[in-house]
Amino acid sequence: KPDWYCCHSWGDSVLNFIACCEEHARLRCLCERTSSYWVCAYANRQHDLEDEISKDDITNTSFFRAMQRAKGVLLFLGLQAKPFERMWCTFEIFKAITSGDGDHQDAKRPGKKNKPLSLDIVTAFRQNNEVHVNLMAEERLPREPLRAKMIREKSFPHHLLVQGMTRNLEDGKCYSDLDKQNIEKFMANGGGPEQLADACKKANQRLHAHFALLSWPFAIENNLVLDFDGDPNNSTVLSLIGMLKEDATRHTLSFSLAHSVGVTSHDIKQVACGLPENLKHLELSFEGCIQIDNAGLQALADKLPSSITKLHINLMGCVEISNAGILALARRLSSLSRLEDVRLVCCMCPHLTEDCFVRMDEHLPNSVRRCAILMAGTFADKNCHSLLELRHMAQVVRRRKSSAKRLSVFALPGFVRTHRPVDDEDTP
Repeated sequence: KPDWYCCHSWGDSVLNFIACCEEHARLRCLCERTSSYWVCAYANRQHDLEDEISKDDITNTSFFRAMQRAKGVLLFLGLQAKPFERMWCTFEIFKAITSGDGDHQDAKRPGKKNKPLSLDIVTAFRQNNEVHVNLMAEERLPREPLRAKMIREKSFPHHLLVQGMTRNLEDGKCYSDLDKQNIEKFMANGGGPEQLADACKKANQRLHAHFALLSWPFAIENNLVLDFDGDPNNSTVLSLIGMLKEDATRHTLSFSLAHSVGVTSHDIKQVACGLPENLKHLELSFEGCIQIDNAGLQALADKLPSSITKLHINLMGCVEISNAGILALARRLSSLSRLEDVRLVCCMCPHLTEDCFVRMDEHLPNSVRRCAILMAGTFADKNCHSLLELRHMAQVVRRRKSSAKRLSVFALPGFVRTHRPVDDEDTP
């Protein structure tokens, strides 16, 4: 059983290919003795290849069966991005980015969805007689600090990212017309030309959005979010916002700009403008982004899709955010009628007070079943790990305020009244 399926053209250096696999295994923390990669050049009998690939049903090929068993697809992009020109490679990319979608069922288990496949992208080049490997992955890799991830991905060749945003999967070439027809039949899920065009449109949108997300931190640093190509002579505008927004079939998004000290509220607004309208699960991390303020949080709140059922936001260390920003977010949550799971991390935000617990309790919709509001290191200096804890904490704060008001009524003129904070045990 392969752990990773290798998608590659046959024109790359074998030594570079091996170096990419080794670096990928190291970054993914794979076990040398038990982990494996499926490589068609070695897994198939090249003297009898027709029996492996020339089948009427592409789900019976060795390629498809190997991907069904793998955890993810490792796409090898040489400096020429040749896999985008090969139909078998574009089929493998299509399979990876549409895995888990309802449109393509598991051929071996009718009625069951295909399991989601990770798509990692790797390239290698030689410099000063040394092989340099660059890897891009949408999610955070095991045991890798966020800062290390940003440094690693920063050096990925810009022109290859542009290729990933501009290529269309149906444009791949194939030596056999029959193979091309079988691949297109699979892409269309057995339908005709209209179904093929629709399937390819959705897959291309998903591919372009995938590359847009991978490129976003680099684009912010280099002011390329609105036009990633950056070539004034090119009439085509590569807007990362537009590419992400157009990915209408995306239901899950996990995105991080953590510890990017240059990120501002304007950058958060751009991310918010790109959120696809059909999102259900959204996880955002802006941890350590010290320039984000209430305006950024307001912009994010305004653009949250109404379809969201799970919302996790990490604002730890965003020192410019105050109660007003949390209130803006809370007000928007009240209109998200499908929301079930909320997690808001606001630790080390010094301007936040315990009033945030009250506002969140007031505005959370009745549909919420799981909730965590973490505010250690703020004026509140409390963490609520459940909906019950949040309601209890909000009640404590309300009682405390009510007691403070009653005490103020009996304060005598000319005297300075001082009192210690009222704990929950002090309230009647």
